[in-house]
Amino acid sequence: MTQQDSDVDIPVGDVCQIQLYDEKMFSTFRGSKKPDYAIIDLPTAGGKPVYISPNATLMVRFLAKGSVYGFETCLIKTYSKPSPVCAIEYPASIKTVNLRKSRRITTLLPATIETENGSFAGAFIDLSEGGGLFSTLGMENETVRTGSECIVSVTLPSGEKVEKLRSRLCSIKKREGKTLVGLCFEHNEESHSLTLQSYYDTCSISLF
Repeated sequence: MTQQDSDVDIPVGDVCQIQLYDEKMFSTFRGSKKPDYAIIDLPTAGGKPVYISPNATLMVRFLAKGSVYGFETCLIKTYSKPSPVCAIEYPASIKTVNLRKSRRITTLLPATIETENGSFAGAFIDLSEGGGLFSTLGMENETVRTGSECIVSVTLPSGEKVEKLRSRLCSIKKREGKTLVGLCFEHNEESHSLTLQSYYDTCSISLF
């Protein structure tokens, strides 16, 4: 779900993503004087400040509590002292996308699921905010009950492992010799759940 909102309050100190042409960098929101301007840290790339030409068009994005919010703006001026910051035009409206509605992201993440019938290796071929679609060759002759609980382990592209994430089997389909299993994750405050949520949010903000 996407909406336009002129009354979004951007928290001071929030990390934001800055897109200049095709390059994406990170900065920090330092404050604003509505409706005139906002202040952000000068973005860096490779540890060095990035040159931004006057009047350059920037896309600024923030992530907070399951939503991405952002706006297009222009550079007003860059300051080097007391610390490198940019003054940018404050937007007339801010676009908000609720990730929890929920966008599906195409993936190929090696994974295993442990069910009452045994352990099956495969891969997640898509993720949403609350679950994912698991593909495997190993369940072709198995009868697995939808609604039953299972344990999921996933390997992220970084090599980091998300292990023992409690989930529920929501749907099972057979297609071209593969079994496609729709899973709902039981997200909580445990580290493995937060790691997978963080990976999903990072992918989502890059697509916004």
